Amino acid sequence: MFNKQTTAIAVLFIILSFTVKADHLTASAAYASMALVNDDTLCTSQNSKLYPPAWTKNATIVQGIPRGDTVPADWAHQYNIEHPDSVVTSTTPWEAMTVWFVAIEAEENLAHHYQIAIGQPEVWILKKEQTSDKAVWTQINNTGSDILNFSWATYFEDDLVHPTTKEAINLSSDSQFKKYNSDRLSETAKCGYPIHGGTNMLEIGSDPILGVFVRVKAWLSGDDTTSGQGSPSPLVLLSVGADYYPTISSAASDFSPLYYLPGAGGSRYAYLTSEPKWYYMATVRPENGLPVVDETSAYYQNGGKTYLTRKEWMEDTPPVLTTD
Repeated sequence: MFNKQTTAIAVLFIILSFTVKADHLTASAAYASMALVNDDTLCTSQNSKLYPPAWTKNATIVQGIPRGDTVPADWAHQYNIEHPDSVVTSTTPWEAMTVWFVAIEAEENLAHHYQIAIGQPEVWILKKEQTSDKAVWTQINNTGSDILNFSWATYFEDDLVHPTTKEAINLSSDSQFKKYNSDRLSETAKCGYPIHGGTNMLEIGSDPILGVFVRVKAWLSGDDTTSGQGSPSPLVLLSVGADYYPTISSAASDFSPLYYLPGAGGSRYAYLTSEPKWYYMATVRPENGLPVVDETSAYYQNGGKTYLTRKEWMEDTPPVLTTD
């Protein structure tokens, strides 16, 4: 016969077991999002380049940690030509970030009309405490709010470099999720426009940051998400990630002649499905040799480490309690 104390201990054990299991599942899924290649060939003109960008194949860890000297060498070179006295590419910490997503069609996609639903972005940073060498995972939210959400989205050209003049209109009345219709230049266009969106700027301070974890929930929404009566199913992939900014007031337009930020990192492109699911990005370097990490930055070349190892990640993950 169980008494109340024994029952309470048993319930606590079950809760702790579930928490550990959920943490492990999340950590493993996040690692896979960085260690596996993209689910399909992306419908983008970048594939035809002699040296296509890494994101057309797999996940990326670009800056990894928010410092000026972790930007890729080519980005630093181009920026410094116009701004030779700037501290942007120095050892100065960058103190702001955003969470982003990109939805893009597979090269073999034949479904021209679909809708994506996306929301509940979360971002955690592994920050080193000022008074010790200990690092602690901290969730970052909107200033003065416990809720973080995407605040903008736009359609991009299929090079995923140049935005179109068309804003992606949110069709959802749900405060937690946005819904966007697919769009393309014409019905005969091979590729639909990629949809790129992000959150408002988030302050992260100047304390050393060792790692970043992002997760976003998304799915294909609407009547055309599954094949029926001979119509093809949409083949659409999603990548999520984060960008760093020098200050909370920075904007991409400040960084001529590039007009974009290198980014903390981005996950591999994984298929969207009709079932809501979490998509993850973590600045974790895979053990399989996949060329995920940018190794050209001054910080990396001088012996710096811009990523977490798999062991470091699995032994100290963000306290995310559920995966549903």
